[in-house]
Amino acid sequence: MDVTQVESDIKHFILTEFLPGEDENDLTLDLELISTGILDSISVIGVVAHIQTNYQIDIGAHEASLENMNTIHSIATLVISKLSQ
Repeated sequence: MDVTQVESDIKHFILTEFLPGEDENDLTLDLELISTGILDSISVIGVVAHIQTNYQIDIGAHEASLENMNTIHSIATLVISKLSQ
């Protein structure tokens, strides 16, 4: 599994769960999700739950930070780093 596959999965999840009907082209890999209000603390928990279920990895509370969860790319990078441990 590579970062592109994870980015695609995370993007699809966010579009389906939090932005139904939005143009997928508007949701870029580096769009700030938390800073712009697309994701709030509850939706971040949803993203973490999705990751933990689909990738069978644990995301600690300290890892669900703005730094790791603010863009699709940063989320995918976190997932890849956890998968390679």
